[in-house]
Formats: sequence, C-alpha cells, structure tokens
Amino acid sequence: MAKSRWFMLGFCFLILFLSGCGTTKEKVQRYLDDAAREEQVFQEQQQLLKEAEEAETKLYEQLLALEQQQYDQSVFLADQAVQSVQKRRELVEKEKESVEKGYEVFEQAVPLFKELNEEQLVVQAKKVREAMEKRYDLYMSLHETYGSFLDLTEKLYHLLQEEEVSLEMFQVQVEKVAGAYEELSQLTDRFNEQTDTYNEEKKNLYKIMQ
Repeated sequence: MAKSRWFMLGFCFLILFLSGCGTTKEKVQRYLDDAAREEQVFQEQQQLLKEAEEAETKLYEQLLALEQQQYDQSVFLADQAVQSVQKRRELVEKEKESVEKGYEVFEQAVPLFKELNEEQLVVQAKKVREAMEKRYDLYMSLHETYGSFLDLTEKLYHLLQEEEVSLEMFQVQVEKVAGAYEELSQLTDRFNEQTDTYNEEKKNLYKIMQ
C-alpha cells in the first residue's frame, strides 16, 4: 500500500515536471494563445455593447419624436435610456478586465522572447510585443474616451427629463455628444487596425516558429 502511494506521488511529480517543460517556442505560443483566450470575454462584451447601443438609439429616436405635452412619457423613456447607459458602463468594465487579464498573460511571454535562439525569431517577437503594447495603450485611451462619451450621453438624457429646458442648452449638449462620438469612432478604428496588425505579427511569429 505504501509503495503504491509513493509510486503515485512520484508519478504525479513527473507529470507536473513534464508539464512545466517544453521548448521556449512552445511556452511563448502557449502564453500568446492563453492571452487570446482571456480576451474571449472582451469579444462577448463587444456584442452585448452593440446590442445595448442599438436599443438605446431607438429610445433616443422615440424621445425626439415626442411632443412637448408628452412630458411623462419623455421622463419614462429618458429614464430607460439612463439605465441603458449604466448597463453599458458595466459591460465596458467587464471588457476592460478581460483586456487587462489578456495583457497580463501576454507579459509573461515577454521575458521568453530574449531566450529564442534564432535572430529572425527575436526580431519578429519584438514586432509582436510592440504591436501588442500599442494595441493595449490604444484600448486604454478608447476606454477612457468611451467613459467620457457615456457621461455626456447620460447628461443629455437627464436634460430630456427636465420639464423646461432651453433649445440652446439641448443643442450644446447634443454637439458635445456628437464630438465625443466622433473621437470615439476614430479611436475605435485605430484600435481595430492595431488589433489586425498584432494578429498578423503573431501569425508571422507562429510561422517562423514551426
């Protein structure tokens, strides 16, 4: 019985040892693949955000279509829109957590880049790192800008809940929201382009490592 127990313990330690082994190339690819898996939540939140934005746009259109005497209905719809903004805040935070976790896993691969034997691999790994760092920085800027955009949007909905609000005040807020949205759109395009660049550089690294 004792021999059997020691044998099993020894076998388990062997498995653990072997699982920690592997070439530097294999470890690098494992970390990069794990980083991508960590961002699956990010992808899910993107879809949920899109759905929330589309539903909120319909609410806004309904609000604009209301007559002045339909104040109660305006307050009701504006309140729903505010709740939608709050929901989007929650989704964006989950999205950010996912991106941060993915980046943390990616960072574990970085020290291994220097251990790659071939110069071609080292050069390509550097490109992957630079692409990821630029992508991460862009996402952080995007997240901050999205937060500001939500603040302005929520303020607009609160204005629509007021019984007496000047047209000038409303138009000023609409222009602020439009300006923030334009900045957000540009950052989103840059982030998506950088994501494509990172995926391409990673793909090239995998090809060289084969």
